Amino acid sequence: MLKHSKLPWGLDHDTKENWCVVADNFTVAQDNTCDTQINPKMSKANGQFIIKACNNHYELAQALEYFYNISFDLESSKSKGYIKQAQAMARKALNQSK
Repeated sequence: MLKHSKLPWGLDHDTKENWCVVADNFTVAQDNTCDTQINPKMSKANGQFIIKACNNHYELAQALEYFYNISFDLESSKSKGYIKQAQAMARKALNQSK
């Protein structure tokens, strides 16, 4: 399986109106430049959405996996402080993804 470009990804524009997602100085994704009806603000918003989702994917997945793993024994997890740790992980990942 191919690996994606190294994170974090960023946003750049190839023209005044078309935005593209970049990583390691390469274009990773680009809005549909063939569509002459594309709204430049929507193009930028689409790029920002992709970047937030991709840059925070691993932290969100890790927090979800942690919650999943501790859910099988909540009493023990609570007494050992795992629930508070999971909540902190989730809070951090969610704040970064907004």
